[in-house]
This record gives sequence, structure tokens and C-alpha cells, in this order.
Amino acid sequence: RESEALLARARAALGGATPPPVAPSCDCIELRAPVDGAVLAVPRREAGPVQAGEPLLVVGDPRDVELVLEIASEEAVGIRPGAPATVSGWGGPAFAARVRRVEPFARTVVNALGIEEQRTRVVLDPVELPADLAGEGYRVRVAVERARIGDALRVPDGALVRTPAGWAVFVVGGGRARRRPVEVVLRGREMVAVAGDLVAGERVVLWPGDLGDGAPVRAREAVLDRDGAAE
Repeated sequence: RESEALLARARAALGGATPPPVAPSCDCIELRAPVDGAVLAVPRREAGPVQAGEPLLVVGDPRDVELVLEIASEEAVGIRPGAPATVSGWGGPAFAARVRRVEPFARTVVNALGIEEQRTRVVLDPVELPADLAGEGYRVRVAVERARIGDALRVPDGALVRTPAGWAVFVVGGGRARRRPVEVVLRGREMVAVAGDLVAGERVVLWPGDLGDGAPVRAREAVLDRDGAAE
């Protein structure tokens, strides 16, 4: 939709034709919207000269919505067109969406910590748009399915440690931490799907640091803050 609007603007600028005045006694001219829709924004409200191609009104269909994500380029690599997604956090119930396009180039942006990152745009279409969501500029949370693994065993990302032989976790048993090698199958933002000798329900050590194999450990109850993070 953004590219279609840019194309229409370019065609209007290249047309070169000046619309006829509304009346001989008036310096006004009549401009007609190229599409049906609602006025979403008025970028120019002051009187004065208007340059060719300068936007006067932003017109669009509030129900013709697309979702544009800017995600880290290394995460975009695993996303394919047609992948299902879940949209939430916009003020109403979650709804389904589907990836339409993953742009083939990345942009350099500076995050809140002042670190440069490469971000790629991913465009999604809602499967069925909720009645209350009609407009643009909404902030949403989107979870995109990168892969589907049957009976996946997941561990927190903070439980993984790097060893000379690969990845491992520390499993708690008998008051001691035993290092156990694992293979990372798929890595998410907070959880990691792994394969190996782990058994569902076993306890692992979070953020083990320089913990040694066989070191004594003691379970500690985590206190969650209001955002759900452990203190």
C-alpha cells in the first residue's frame, strides 16, 4: 500500500496537467482524491505555495490494514512468506496473521542502548481483522512461527553454557549440578528448543556462570516483579 501511494504520487507529479480553477473569480483549484477512503492525516494546514509532489492529505481505507515489523536481520532469515503469526497487545483480543513478504535488504538502526543493529522489514496481512482495529500507526506485539517441531524440549536461554565441545546445561540432581551436553535445534528470544539426554521435568541451573561439574547447588525461590522478570 505504501509503494502504491508512492507510485500514484509520482504519476501525479509527472502528469504536468494543471486542474482547471473552480470558478473564474477564484484562484482555487479542485483536487480529487485518487481513491475512496477516509482522511487519515492532514500534513499541510497552512496557506502558502505547494511544491509538486508535496502531500496535502493522507487518504486510505482504515480497514485495509497491513502489519510491518522491523526485526533483527538474523531473526528474519528464518521467516518465510506464508508463515502464520499471532498479533496481540493492540488493546483487544489476539488475532491471526500471515507473512506476505520479507524484504531482501536490511537497514542500520540505533537501538535504545546506542548500539547499531541491522533490521529487516517483514510485512504481514491479518487473516481476519478485528472490528475495533481500523486505522494506522497502532503498536502491536507479533509472534511469528519460524518452525514447527513436534514434542520439542525447551529450556530457558539463560540455562545454556558454551563449552569446547558445544552447548551444555547444568542439571540439578542430588543437590549437585551435573553438566550435560545438548544440541540447539531452534533458538528463540527467551526459550531454546534443544535435543539431547535431557528429560522433561528435570531442573536446570539458570545463569550458571563459572559453575563446575558436580558443584553443590541449592534451589532458590525466584521472586517475580510486576513485569514478570525474576529478581
